[in-house]
Amino acid sequence: MSRESSSLHSSYERQAAYLKPRISYMSGDLYTLMQRGYLNGRNNWSAWTRTRSPSIVQRDLNTGTSVAYMAINRAMN
Repeated sequence: MSRESSSLHSSYERQAAYLKPRISYMSGDLYTLMQRGYLNGRNNWSAWTRTRSPSIVQRDLNTGTSVAYMAINRAMN
């Protein structure tokens, strides 16, 4: 992903700016979820660069938001 152009990253982020994240329950520990997110992110990025599908951005946004919410919630309890 780091070898991609900044214009591609900007296009991805512009799509995300118009989407609304949906939080859902995610089971597992934070380390495993973060590792899975990194690996899925590489595949999702590759798919997105081919298709520019907003559904890929939505899925990434939902997953990232859900894991972040889980981490914050656990830290506060």
